[in-house]
Amino acid sequence: MLDMADLVLQRIIIVTMGFMLFFTFAQVVARYALHSSLTYSEELSRYLFVWTVFLGLPVVARRGGHMAVLAISSRLRGGAAKVCTSLAYAISIVFMTIMIVQGANMVLRTFEQLSPAMEIPMAYVYLAIPAGCFFMLCQLLVELYAFLTKGGDTA
Repeated sequence: MLDMADLVLQRIIIVTMGFMLFFTFAQVVARYALHSSLTYSEELSRYLFVWTVFLGLPVVARRGGHMAVLAISSRLRGGAAKVCTSLAYAISIVFMTIMIVQGANMVLRTFEQLSPAMEIPMAYVYLAIPAGCFFMLCQLLVELYAFLTKGGDTA
């Protein structure tokens, strides 16, 4: 199931990055070649960037690409290392849960607020927070389960 979600997220990220590139390039061309400005391109690129970042969280996590502070855990062995890693997973899971709940609250509060240039509900922009954090939470739960069932041999 996570394989399919990862593939879909990758494709969405590719599309959002492509649109960001296109609209940013179009803005530069319009501004310098046509001496005119696209009113929505900067705002749209910014919102696509937000979606790219939040949907990229679980994709990067799946590949072990997030930064990790290993000052303590790299010096621990055996049960202490397992407890430390499990605690790190637990803190991350709690944080993602808070982000999902608070992100959903923000989405619900911003349906009436419109973006300045495109005049779309800001809820569509803020929806990236609970969506990305939900997929990240799923990834963390799967990793924690794998870590605990494999005897703590993998981090």
